[in-house]
Amino acid sequence: MVQLRMRDALYRRLGRGFALLALLGATSARAETEPSAATMQTARKLFSEGLALVDASNQEGARLKFLEAWQLVKAPSVLFNLARAEQLTGHLTDAFEHYRLFQTLSVSDPKISASLRTRAQEYLAEVTAKIGQLRVEAPADSSVTLDGAPLAEQPRSEPRAVVAGKHVVTAALGSKRATVEVECAPGVVTNAVLGFEATSPIALAEAPALGRESDTAHSWSTAKTATVATLSAGAVIAATSALIFRNSAASNLDEAKALLGGRGCVGDDTSALCARARTLHSDHDAAMTRSSVAWTTTGVLALGTAAAVLLWPRSPAVASASPNARGNAGSPSVASRDQSRANARDSFFVSPSLGHNFTGATFHGQF
Repeated sequence: MVQLRMRDALYRRLGRGFALLALLGATSARAETEPSAATMQTARKLFSEGLALVDASNQEGARLKFLEAWQLVKAPSVLFNLARAEQLTGHLTDAFEHYRLFQTLSVSDPKISASLRTRAQEYLAEVTAKIGQLRVEAPADSSVTLDGAPLAEQPRSEPRAVVAGKHVVTAALGSKRATVEVECAPGVVTNAVLGFEATSPIALAEAPALGRESDTAHSWSTAKTATVATLSAGAVIAATSALIFRNSAASNLDEAKALLGGRGCVGDDTSALCARARTLHSDHDAAMTRSSVAWTTTGVLALGTAAAVLLWPRSPAVASASPNARGNAGSPSVASRDQSRANARDSFFVSPSLGHNFTGATFHGQF
């Protein structure tokens, strides 16, 4: 509160200190545009009334008086008082523009002190933190509106002050029109980029639907996903089992050789070592047989996985999908999906084939 009072006191002192300079010819305008004596007298009266309203704590009344004086005399010191009154009364976007204009005009005015420029810079920083800024990029020669109102005359590349929140920017050129909605955050410069696209809005709206249909056509059904997952998992398990059986067979054979120490057991049916060696050899043969069967199963399951991935039939509902045959949500009906799943289950499956001297797989289906 003490700081606010000190600032307001400084504001009033600055107003009085520069009032005389502002209204007695301290303008940066050229001679041909200098105000007349009558205009100067009116502006001086308005300015004095504004200062009196500041003393009476009527900031809104002071703002209106300073605004009238500014419209008559384009003096930087009048502009500073106007901007400060706008800041104190909540007209933050106007204060932002006027503080920036003050910075530009005061550079060429030797009667504006460095301390006043510094104070204006501080006030501008306070305002900037509370408002949004919008930079518009639109095609040349197009007319641009912000929230339905034409943009103020200034370079489009220069950020302009806006109230923080959502804004709608529209550019128009002949029959072409582009609109964008932007969210302007406090203290941040937001870019609004507008361009006239060759594609019509209807075509743009249809594009996502076409993309969804393409995704559906190339996606896997639940039955296909489950089949591929089951077959591939079985192949991994079978391959692991084959390795385990082969390692067991190798261990049995090594143990039998170690027991015999290079000797044979031909004709020796009573030796305990030979009996143990024969058992190990039998276990070796059984393990090798299991390993071979496991490797065969691995191959069958791997082939089945590849066939399921490559040859699984497409769903008829997806293959024949069209905008006229799709439901409101852009997807096939429940009945069509159920029929598609039934066809997928019935049209393709793999079964292993085992015989006396062969192993393999049989593929059933229509491709």
